[in-house]
Amino acid sequence: MRVAASRLHVKGNASQSVPVLVPDGLLHPKYTGRRRMGGGIYVLCWRQAISQLWKGFHNTSAPNAVLNPGIHEHIAHLLRLRVLQEFELLAERLEFAVRSGKNQGISNVILRRLTRDEWGLMRSTGTLPYDDAVAVLILPPVNKDTVTKQRPQGNMLALPPADEQRPKELPPISTLLLATSDAWNAELPCTLPKLKTPLYNGISAFPSRSQRAALHSVLLRILYAERSIKRMHASRKPPSSSRSQKGAMPSKPSHAFLLCSDAYTARRGDPASIARALWRLRMYEGEGWMENVSVS
Repeated sequence: MRVAASRLHVKGNASQSVPVLVPDGLLHPKYTGRRRMGGGIYVLCWRQAISQLWKGFHNTSAPNAVLNPGIHEHIAHLLRLRVLQEFELLAERLEFAVRSGKNQGISNVILRRLTRDEWGLMRSTGTLPYDDAVAVLILPPVNKDTVTKQRPQGNMLALPPADEQRPKELPPISTLLLATSDAWNAELPCTLPKLKTPLYNGISAFPSRSQRAALHSVLLRILYAERSIKRMHASRKPPSSSRSQKGAMPSKPSHAFLLCSDAYTARRGDPASIARALWRLRMYEGEGWMENVSVS
């Protein structure tokens, strides 16, 4: 990711400005204008790598630039916000497909809720039995405030929220689930690692209650659009001549959302951009890098 120098006015003196290193280009271009920046550098998407800027590694490209002490949390907030933006863009594309009747593809879903039975089986086995899965996101709805008895309003502002909560003993931001089907690399060398899919814990990845509320609201929009598209496909099929038999009651939905991508869903949306945004957040918080590596 890029960290560049931006001239900010000194508080109380609009005629004077100083160059300050800020993250550049982390948000989607639709939601923010790219300002003209000064010199900058590219650094690893890793919180520890950002700490090395205090050793003066930026002086050659951005001399005299001042480091903001809150740059670590600023970058983390922007990475979380990029995830929300990518989900919202997917919701808008699906809603457009519902309104216009275009770009619907076939009825393969991009996002769906796992049932409690499916989620319980995944937890007990540690495997993910879905070939087209690219990510799993655990995101329960935000609880009501104990005082106001209201749920927080969704927040997708660029300014860092003031309602972040970090309880002790939270689960990791993400873990990797082993795919049960590994046929995709059956003809490749056996030295390759086994296929794994990331599972993200929403409470750990998004400590802000208002951000989680916004994300949960966008996920519900996507689910509603997917159900509408599925009904449209079902209405085009000829009615079955035989009476369908009522089966067992389906299991109730869980708080786990399954993000899928295959050759047929690409016409409706781009889940790959969401998967990349989630993975960048995982990388920044230190997960996915080699363990016990010290940066000197």
